Amino acid sequence: LAYCDMGKPYYYTWWEMDPRNAVQYVGLSVKPGDEITATVTAKAVKTVTQYMLRVTDFTTSGNSFTEYQTCAIATCHNASAEWVAEAPAEPSPPGGLYPLANFRTWTVNAAAVKSGTGSGTISTFPAYEITMTSKTGVLASPGGLNPAGNWFADTWHSSAG
Repeated sequence: LAYCDMGKPYYYTWWEMDPRNAVQYVGLSVKPGDEITATVTAKAVKTVTQYMLRVTDFTTSGNSFTEYQTCAIATCHNASAEWVAEAPAEPSPPGGLYPLANFRTWTVNAAAVKSGTGSGTISTFPAYEITMTSKTGVLASPGGLNPAGNWFADTWHSSAG
């Protein structure tokens, strides 16, 4: 997570098990340019899915973590793998979004997915590019996938559209 408050930047590693809980902050010393990897592993056991969420910051210590969670199979459908850059939301009420920090370009490298008996890169599965917009314009937009289908860049355009 990267956001600015009154001109001061803040950076965190975090996890969230939607729809089960809110964001859980972990590392408070992430720096711009840190090399970070993230994996989520799921294993069905009877009526629950066991998840292992792992984030590793290879650049700055104190930001890496491994978290284990379970969720009822009827609730957690394992229906998507996502790489997301988004504007942080205000607590509700009032709700809404904070201005989007200028992250310049954010890249996803060596992305891979394994789902059931299928595995591959982003392009192996149905992929949907989503451009972040506000009422007044584009905030950030993803670029196309590289030929290997495992890399893309997301580019910042505006804080508020």
